Amino acid sequence: GPVAESLRVSEILYHPADTGDPSDPNTEYIELTNIGTEAINLNLVQFTKGIDYTFGSLLLPVGGYCLLVKDIAAFEARYGTDLPVVGQYAGSLNNSGERIEFVDATGAVIQSFEYDDDWFDLTDGIGFSLTVRDPRTADAQGLDSRSVWRPSAYSGGSPGADDSGLLPDPDSVVINELLANSGGGSDWIELYSATDQSIDLSGWYLSDDNDDLMKYRIAEGTVVPAGGYLVFYETLHFDNQGDPGCLTPFGLSKDGETVYLSSGSEGVLTGYSEQQDFGASETGVSLGRWEQSDGSYVFVALMEPTPGAANAEPAASQDQ
Repeated sequence: GPVAESLRVSEILYHPADTGDPSDPNTEYIELTNIGTEAINLNLVQFTKGIDYTFGSLLLPVGGYCLLVKDIAAFEARYGTDLPVVGQYAGSLNNSGERIEFVDATGAVIQSFEYDDDWFDLTDGIGFSLTVRDPRTADAQGLDSRSVWRPSAYSGGSPGADDSGLLPDPDSVVINELLANSGGGSDWIELYSATDQSIDLSGWYLSDDNDDLMKYRIAEGTVVPAGGYLVFYETLHFDNQGDPGCLTPFGLSKDGETVYLSSGSEGVLTGYSEQQDFGASETGVSLGRWEQSDGSYVFVALMEPTPGAANAEPAASQDQ
Protein backbone atom coordinates (compact mmCIF):
# COMPACT_ATOMS: atom_id res chain seq x y z
CA GLY A 1 0.00 0.00 0.00
CA PRO A 2 0.95 3.68 -0.15
CA VAL A 3 2.43 3.77 3.36
CA ALA A 4 4.91 0.95 2.65
CA GLU A 5 5.73 2.45 -0.76
CA SER A 6 6.17 6.03 0.42
CA LEU A 7 7.34 6.25 4.04
CA ARG A 8 11.12 6.41 4.40
CA VAL A 9 13.71 7.23 7.03
CA SER A 10 15.66 10.26 5.82
CA GLU A 11 17.86 11.28 8.77
CA ILE A 12 19.09 9.94 12.12
CA LEU A 13 20.93 11.80 14.85
CA TYR A 14 22.06 8.75 16.82
CA HIS A 15 25.01 10.27 18.72
CA PRO A 16 24.62 13.98 19.59
CA ALA A 17 27.75 16.00 20.28
CA ASP A 18 29.70 14.77 23.29
CA THR A 19 30.31 17.38 25.98
CA GLY A 20 31.71 15.05 28.62
CA ASP A 21 28.76 15.62 30.94
CA PRO A 22 26.78 12.39 31.46
CA SER A 23 23.73 14.37 32.59
CA ASP A 24 23.40 16.30 29.30
CA PRO A 25 19.88 16.04 27.84
CA ASN A 26 19.62 13.72 24.87
CA THR A 27 18.71 15.41 21.57
CA GLU A 28 18.58 12.27 19.39
CA TYR A 29 15.95 12.09 16.69
CA ILE A 30 14.73 10.12 13.68
CA GLU A 31 13.28 11.94 10.68
CA LEU A 32 10.85 10.31 8.23
CA THR A 33 9.58 11.64 4.93
CA ASN A 34 6.87 10.89 2.38
CA ILE A 35 8.50 10.25 -1.01
CA GLY A 36 5.21 9.27 -2.68
CA THR A 37 2.68 11.10 -4.82
CA GLU A 38 -0.15 11.23 -2.27
CA ALA A 39 -0.56 11.98 1.42
CA ILE A 40 -0.30 8.94 3.69
CA ASN A 41 -1.80 8.16 7.09
CA LEU A 42 0.77 6.69 9.48
CA ASN A 43 -1.82 5.20 11.85
CA LEU A 44 -0.39 2.07 13.55
CA VAL A 45 3.02 2.29 11.85
CA GLN A 46 5.30 0.87 14.53
CA PHE A 47 9.04 0.82 15.22
CA THR A 48 9.89 -2.70 16.33
CA LYS A 49 13.70 -2.57 16.49
CA GLY A 50 16.05 0.16 17.70
CA ILE A 51 13.37 2.28 19.35
CA ASP A 52 9.80 1.70 20.51
CA TYR A 53 7.04 3.89 19.09
CA THR A 54 3.60 3.41 17.50
CA PHE A 55 2.01 6.19 15.46
CA GLY A 56 -1.53 7.35 15.98
CA SER A 57 -3.55 8.82 13.13
CA LEU A 58 -1.23 11.25 11.33
CA LEU A 59 -1.52 12.50 7.77
CA LEU A 60 1.92 13.10 6.22
CA PRO A 61 1.74 15.22 3.06
CA VAL A 62 3.72 14.60 -0.11
CA GLY A 63 7.31 15.67 0.52
CA GLY A 64 6.52 16.27 4.20
CA TYR A 65 8.68 15.39 7.18
CA CYS A 66 7.93 14.21 10.70
CA LEU A 67 10.24 13.77 13.67
CA LEU A 68 10.41 11.26 16.49
CA VAL A 69 12.66 12.37 19.35
CA LYS A 70 14.18 10.89 22.48
CA ASP A 71 13.27 13.85 24.71
CA ILE A 72 10.84 16.53 23.52
CA ALA A 73 11.92 19.11 26.10
CA ALA A 74 15.62 18.65 25.30
CA PHE A 75 14.96 18.70 21.56
CA GLU A 76 12.90 21.90 21.70
CA ALA A 77 15.49 23.58 23.89
CA ARG A 78 18.06 22.87 21.16
CA TYR A 79 16.00 23.35 17.99
CA GLY A 80 12.94 25.40 18.95
CA THR A 81 9.26 24.55 18.95
CA ASP A 82 8.29 25.04 15.30
CA LEU A 83 9.52 21.72 13.88
CA PRO A 84 7.24 18.75 13.01
CA VAL A 85 7.82 16.69 16.17
CA VAL A 86 5.06 14.09 16.40
CA GLY A 87 6.14 12.02 19.38
CA GLN A 88 8.70 10.85 21.92
CA TYR A 89 9.98 7.31 21.57
CA ALA A 90 11.03 4.83 24.24
CA GLY A 91 14.55 3.48 24.22
CA SER A 92 17.64 5.10 22.73
CA LEU A 93 19.58 4.96 19.50
CA ASN A 94 22.79 3.04 20.09
CA ASN A 95 25.92 5.14 19.69
CA SER A 96 27.73 2.12 18.25
CA GLY A 97 25.09 1.33 15.64
CA GLU A 98 22.15 -1.07 15.61
CA ARG A 99 19.26 -2.34 13.52
CA ILE A 100 16.28 -0.05 12.96
CA GLU A 101 13.02 -1.58 11.77
CA PHE A 102 9.47 -0.33 11.38
CA VAL A 103 6.33 -1.97 10.05
CA ASP A 104 2.97 -0.88 8.69
CA ALA A 105 -0.46 -1.50 10.23
CA THR A 106 -0.51 -5.05 8.84
CA GLY A 107 2.89 -5.89 10.35
CA ALA A 108 4.71 -5.86 7.01
CA VAL A 109 8.24 -4.46 7.20
CA ILE A 110 8.57 -1.02 5.60
CA GLN A 111 12.30 -0.60 6.22
CA SER A 112 14.87 -2.62 8.14
CA PHE A 113 18.51 -1.59 8.17
CA GLU A 114 21.59 -1.44 10.37
CA TYR A 115 23.66 1.73 10.69
CA ASP A 116 27.31 1.72 11.75
CA ASP A 117 29.20 4.31 13.80
CA ASP A 118 32.35 3.52 11.76
CA TRP A 119 30.83 4.96 8.58
CA PHE A 120 31.58 8.62 9.35
CA ASP A 121 33.57 10.10 12.22
CA LEU A 122 31.47 13.28 12.05
CA THR A 123 28.27 11.43 12.97
CA ASP A 124 29.78 9.60 15.93
CA GLY A 125 29.79 12.13 18.76
CA ILE A 126 30.87 15.25 16.86
CA GLY A 127 27.24 16.27 16.41
CA PHE A 128 26.39 15.64 12.76
CA SER A 129 23.42 13.51 11.77
CA LEU A 130 23.43 10.49 9.49
CA THR A 131 21.49 11.54 6.39
CA VAL A 132 20.21 9.48 3.46
CA ARG A 133 21.70 10.95 0.29
CA ASP A 134 18.39 10.75 -1.59
CA PRO A 135 15.44 8.97 0.05
CA ARG A 136 13.55 9.05 -3.26
CA THR A 137 16.05 6.89 -5.10
CA ALA A 138 17.57 4.78 -2.31
CA ASP A 139 16.48 1.15 -2.21
CA ALA A 140 14.00 0.84 0.66
CA GLN A 141 15.86 -2.23 1.95
CA GLY A 142 19.32 -1.04 0.98
CA LEU A 143 20.19 1.31 3.83
CA ASP A 144 22.75 -1.10 5.32
CA SER A 145 25.42 0.40 3.05
CA ARG A 146 27.59 3.43 3.89
CA SER A 147 27.31 4.56 0.27
CA VAL A 148 23.62 5.43 0.75
CA TRP A 149 24.36 7.86 3.60
CA ARG A 150 26.30 11.08 4.24
CA PRO A 151 26.85 13.36 7.23
CA SER A 152 24.51 16.34 7.53
CA ALA A 153 25.76 19.63 6.11
CA TYR A 154 26.01 21.21 9.57
CA SER A 155 26.37 20.09 13.15
CA GLY A 156 23.01 19.25 14.66
CA GLY A 157 21.59 18.04 11.36
CA SER A 158 18.59 19.50 9.54
CA PRO A 159 15.53 18.09 11.34
CA GLY A 160 12.38 18.68 9.33
CA ALA A 161 14.25 19.96 6.27
CA ASP A 162 16.44 18.89 3.35
CA ASP A 163 20.07 20.08 3.45
CA SER A 164 21.19 18.39 0.23
CA GLY A 165 23.11 20.56 -2.22
CA LEU A 166 24.72 22.73 0.45
CA LEU A 167 28.00 20.84 0.14
CA PRO A 168 29.60 18.79 -2.64
CA ASP A 169 28.35 15.24 -2.97
CA PRO A 170 30.36 12.62 -1.06
CA ASP A 171 33.48 11.43 -2.91
CA SER A 172 33.61 14.60 -5.03
CA VAL A 173 37.05 15.49 -3.63
CA VAL A 174 39.33 12.65 -2.56
CA ILE A 175 42.78 12.24 -1.05
CA ASN A 176 44.40 10.89 -4.18
CA GLU A 177 48.11 10.56 -3.46
CA LEU A 178 50.63 11.43 -0.75
CA LEU A 179 54.30 11.24 0.08
CA ALA A 180 54.96 10.39 3.73
CA ASN A 181 58.65 9.42 3.56
CA SER A 182 60.42 12.18 1.68
CA GLY A 183 63.89 11.38 2.99
CA GLY A 184 64.58 14.88 4.26
CA GLY A 185 62.54 16.71 1.61
CA SER A 186 58.87 17.68 1.93
CA ASP A 187 55.92 15.42 2.55
CA TRP A 188 52.84 16.29 0.50
CA ILE A 189 49.13 15.53 0.15
CA GLU A 190 47.37 15.60 -3.21
CA LEU A 191 43.62 16.14 -3.60
CA TYR A 192 41.65 15.25 -6.73
CA SER A 193 38.26 16.49 -7.95
CA ALA A 194 36.29 13.54 -9.32
CA THR A 195 33.58 15.82 -10.74
CA ASP A 196 33.11 17.92 -13.88
CA GLN A 197 32.92 21.13 -11.83
CA SER A 198 35.52 23.08 -9.91
CA ILE A 199 35.10 22.95 -6.12
CA ASP A 200 35.89 25.80 -3.74
CA LEU A 201 37.89 24.53 -0.76
CA SER A 202 38.09 27.87 1.06
CA GLY A 203 38.10 27.27 4.82
CA TRP A 204 38.38 23.48 4.55
CA TYR A 205 40.84 21.56 6.74
CA LEU A 206 43.58 18.94 6.51
CA SER A 207 44.75 16.91 9.48
CA ASP A 208 46.34 13.65 10.58
CA ASP A 209 44.45 13.47 13.88
CA ASN A 210 40.84 12.44 14.36
CA ASP A 211 40.79 14.31 17.67
CA ASP A 212 41.87 17.55 15.96
CA LEU A 213 40.48 17.73 12.43
CA MET A 214 41.31 21.43 12.10
CA LYS A 215 45.12 21.39 12.06
CA TYR A 216 45.55 23.10 8.69
CA ARG A 217 42.98 25.54 7.27
CA ILE A 218 43.01 25.86 3.49
CA ALA A 219 43.28 29.47 2.32
CA GLU A 220 40.34 31.49 0.99
CA GLY A 221 40.04 31.38 -2.77
CA THR A 222 41.57 27.90 -3.08
CA VAL A 223 39.81 25.94 -5.81
CA VAL A 224 40.42 22.45 -7.13
CA PRO A 225 39.59 22.46 -10.84
CA ALA A 226 37.14 20.05 -12.45
CA GLY A 227 38.90 16.73 -12.88
CA GLY A 228 42.05 18.38 -11.56
CA TYR A 229 44.57 18.18 -8.75
CA LEU A 230 45.73 20.31 -5.83
CA VAL A 231 48.89 19.60 -3.81
CA PHE A 232 49.70 20.74 -0.27
CA TYR A 233 53.31 20.52 0.89
CA GLU A 234 54.65 20.03 4.40
CA THR A 235 57.28 22.77 4.09
CA LEU A 236 54.97 25.30 2.42
CA HIS A 237 51.65 24.56 4.07
CA PHE A 238 50.75 22.14 6.87
CA ASP A 239 54.08 22.28 8.79
CA ASN A 240 54.89 25.90 7.96
CA GLN A 241 54.14 28.18 10.91
CA GLY A 242 54.52 31.14 8.58
CA ASP A 243 51.35 30.05 6.77
CA PRO A 244 48.35 31.56 8.59
CA GLY A 245 46.41 28.37 7.91
CA CYS A 246 48.87 26.25 9.88
CA LEU A 247 46.98 26.08 13.17
CA THR A 248 48.78 22.97 14.49
CA PRO A 249 51.87 21.98 12.48
CA PHE A 250 52.07 18.35 11.40
CA GLY A 251 53.94 15.99 9.11
CA LEU A 252 53.11 12.57 7.75
CA SER A 253 54.43 9.40 9.35
CA LYS A 254 56.59 7.09 7.24
CA ASP A 255 55.19 4.24 9.36
CA GLY A 256 51.62 4.99 8.25
CA GLU A 257 48.61 6.78 9.74
CA THR A 258 45.38 8.44 8.55
CA VAL A 259 44.91 11.74 6.68
CA TYR A 260 41.63 13.66 6.95
CA LEU A 261 39.99 16.24 4.69
CA SER A 262 37.04 18.12 6.26
CA SER A 263 34.92 20.95 4.93
CA GLY A 264 34.59 24.09 7.01
CA SER A 265 33.02 27.53 7.04
CA GLU A 266 33.75 30.54 9.24
CA GLY A 267 36.04 28.50 11.47
CA VAL A 268 33.72 25.55 12.16
CA LEU A 269 33.49 22.11 10.61
CA THR A 270 30.75 21.33 8.10
CA GLY A 271 29.65 17.95 6.83
CA TYR A 272 31.97 16.93 4.00
CA SER A 273 34.55 14.44 5.21
CA GLU A 274 37.15 12.21 3.57
CA GLN A 275 39.82 10.12 5.22
CA GLN A 276 42.56 7.90 3.91
CA ASP A 277 44.47 5.26 5.85
CA PHE A 278 47.93 4.38 4.59
CA GLY A 279 50.67 2.01 5.63
CA ALA A 280 54.44 2.26 5.94
CA SER A 281 56.34 3.53 2.91
CA GLU A 282 59.90 3.49 1.63
CA THR A 283 61.92 6.65 1.07
CA GLY A 284 60.73 8.61 -1.95
CA VAL A 285 57.85 6.21 -2.68
CA SER A 286 54.41 7.82 -2.87
CA LEU A 287 51.13 6.08 -2.06
CA GLY A 288 47.97 6.63 -4.06
CA ARG A 289 44.57 5.48 -5.21
CA TRP A 290 44.35 2.80 -7.86
CA GLU A 291 41.11 1.54 -9.38
CA GLN A 292 40.77 -2.22 -9.62
CA SER A 293 38.85 -4.13 -12.27
CA ASP A 294 35.81 -4.43 -10.00
CA GLY A 295 35.58 -0.64 -9.63
CA SER A 296 36.88 -0.52 -6.06
CA TYR A 297 39.96 1.46 -5.04
CA VAL A 298 43.09 0.47 -3.13
CA PHE A 299 45.70 2.86 -1.71
CA VAL A 300 49.10 1.45 -2.58
CA ALA A 301 52.72 2.22 -3.37
CA LEU A 302 53.10 3.67 -6.88
CA MET A 303 55.82 3.30 -9.50
CA GLU A 304 56.72 6.99 -9.19
CA PRO A 305 55.40 10.12 -7.45
CA THR A 306 53.11 12.26 -9.63
CA PRO A 307 52.08 15.34 -7.59
CA GLY A 308 49.56 17.38 -9.56
CA ALA A 309 48.99 14.70 -12.20
CA ALA A 310 47.29 11.35 -12.74
CA ASN A 311 48.69 8.56 -10.59
CA ALA A 312 51.34 6.20 -11.91
CA GLU A 313 50.66 2.48 -11.90
CA PRO A 314 51.10 0.49 -8.69
CA ALA A 315 54.59 -0.72 -7.86
CA ALA A 316 53.15 -4.22 -7.62
CA SER A 317 50.10 -5.76 -9.27
CA GLN A 318 46.93 -4.96 -7.32
CA ASP A 319 44.17 -6.10 -9.66
CA GLN A 320 41.64 -8.63 -8.49
